[in-house]
Amino acid sequence: MGAGVPPNEMGVTMGHWHLNSRNVEASKKIFVAMGGTALKAGAFDVVRFPGVIVYLHLAAGAAPPAGGTVGSVVNHVGFIVQNIQESVARWKAAGVPVLPATTAGGSGVCCDAG
Repeated sequence: MGAGVPPNEMGVTMGHWHLNSRNVEASKKIFVAMGGTALKAGAFDVVRFPGVIVYLHLAAGAAPPAGGTVGSVVNHVGFIVQNIQESVARWKAAGVPVLPATTAGGSGVCCDAG
């Protein structure tokens, strides 16, 4: 899938993230609308962003995840964009549910579909 990203000044890097999804196609649609590139990596559907690959999967025979992220170790994942207004417009045009801003200048993308 390519070379990893070098660690930052604190020695931290993140090369990939596994997301257990109730709906892989819905999750893929959201991540592609956010600027990722959909690919296959063996049996996995993945979406590649600069510096990280998101693995989307639901193991065969496994029950879909039943809970959300509120109260979990990873409550949400954030993306930095150059222009929030243009990004929100592009996400909405792609059918991605966008939540109203909760902080000055910010918005949230609702990922409950997957």
